[in-house]
Amino acid sequence: MSNHEWIHLLKDCSLAFQMPVFMVNDQPKMIYHYPDHLMRPPQFVRDSNVQYVKESKKHPFRLGMYSDEFMQSYFLYTIKRTDMEVVLGIGPFLSNQIGKKKVKARVAGRGLAPDVEETLLNYFDQLSVLSESRIKAIEHLLVQILPRPELSSSFNEQAQMRRQLNDYSRTVPAYSEAVAAKEKFQQLFRSGSPEAVAAYANYKKLLQPTHSDRDEIRSAKNQLIRLITELGNWSIEAGSQPDEIMSLNDFYLNYLETRETLGEVEELEQNVLRSFLERIGGTNEMLRSSPLVERTKRYIFENLGRHLTLKKIADAMNVNPNYLSGIFAREVGVAITHFINQQRIEEAKELLSITNYSLLEISTLLGYNSQSYFTRVFKGVEGIGPKEFRKKYQTYED
Repeated sequence: MSNHEWIHLLKDCSLAFQMPVFMVNDQPKMIYHYPDHLMRPPQFVRDSNVQYVKESKKHPFRLGMYSDEFMQSYFLYTIKRTDMEVVLGIGPFLSNQIGKKKVKARVAGRGLAPDVEETLLNYFDQLSVLSESRIKAIEHLLVQILPRPELSSSFNEQAQMRRQLNDYSRTVPAYSEAVAAKEKFQQLFRSGSPEAVAAYANYKKLLQPTHSDRDEIRSAKNQLIRLITELGNWSIEAGSQPDEIMSLNDFYLNYLETRETLGEVEELEQNVLRSFLERIGGTNEMLRSSPLVERTKRYIFENLGRHLTLKKIADAMNVNPNYLSGIFAREVGVAITHFINQQRIEEAKELLSITNYSLLEISTLLGYNSQSYFTRVFKGVEGIGPKEFRKKYQTYED
């Protein structure tokens, strides 16, 4: 494959995994970075990471994940041929949100000028924060799609894997009628219209089959993977919280693989459509929040399963608790504690509807100290208890 083909592969990875990608030549010099609108790492960060590029070159055709002193991580993969050597990079990304305190400590520890703190903070704010399960899933996919030393003898296999990545990241219908149907579905979804469900069903009928009839269930699962990925991307573009959407994506992608019949996959598809429509509908009605409130929401979404207090959140944001409480309530319309309970109950509704987790397991997963307290909060928000909700809406069957 040529550099041009590597670039196309990297771009597909970026679109599918929602993170930057880059390519380094044998100088080593960065010769490609995508997407262009994202801020590149500051020069002092790039300089400190040359050692990882050199380390990757010692192990060609072996995927490695590296984490640097600035708390960011990325995958590196060296391709070595007789006529060329390039290092493919997927990332960077973060495992935890990085706030002002961590940046300030890192800058001081490195003896850098204080004026770089703002640059670093802006750079980190644009990076995705990934859960451990999502990192593992991406690593598994990269192992499958990246070229191997025996590429020349397994070209068809590699081409098939790249096509699967394309399928994962986006659907490309082969004819104009399907394109028009998809555009209609996309427009209705972005507007939050319930008519998007019917529009998607119409679009799906027009798709060319991507798998043989012998594997109908796998084909349906792959189509749902594409749908989940696209709905997540459109929701983020419309202003939904990236961390909430990524968590929702992770949940549905993992849960999908537990479905064993075509009927179960189709039932989950309807849940996916309704769930994303609810979120984008709420986003369309919200005013854009200040950066502090956005960061606070992101922190809450990332830590829903932990014990959260106003003081703990304010400390993470490096602001006074009373100030944070006031600005959050003014912009969001509810107190922080009420907002936390709302988000936890939304997650609980998903778990009650499409899993067989016990109430105790759900209350523990969502950070509640006891099942009884979880039940009281659920009833206060939804008007009925979690048991009654499950009886009414559960789609899970043993």
